[in-house]
Amino acid sequence: MKRTESFLLSEQRFETWRTRIKSPFPFRHYIDTSKKISPEKYNEWYLQSNRDLDRLAAIIKINFNELSGQFDELASLTNIFWGNQHNLLHNKENNDKEGCQFFRDKIAADSNKIKRISQTLIDGMTTVANRLNQSLASRTVVA
Repeated sequence: MKRTESFLLSEQRFETWRTRIKSPFPFRHYIDTSKKISPEKYNEWYLQSNRDLDRLAAIIKINFNELSGQFDELASLTNIFWGNQHNLLHNKENNDKEGCQFFRDKIAADSNKIKRISQTLIDGMTTVANRLNQSLASRTVVA
């Protein structure tokens, strides 16, 4: 494969990663507590979130290793986020209004932190890709 073809493939993969990371990140911003959510449905969403995070971890740790620390922080916060969602559902089921408000506040704060870290990851991936692009553009392509 020629270097230019390799670069275009890398650029296409990067754009795919950027699309994935910008799309609804591997968590739901909230669970609509006005609807009855079954434990099975909650677990399904939680397990899907974990699978998405595992795929994202592989992409970041292989291709953007310098962002691993920020990703690990994101993964940790996402786990806390899901725990707080679970607690909110439990408090709602038990009609604990005070408990519900406590967990809604925690979920909102966690969502803001997750959004901030997500943007840092997107910016970091963009910076790495731009450096790669500049590096490859400055080299002579050998067929």
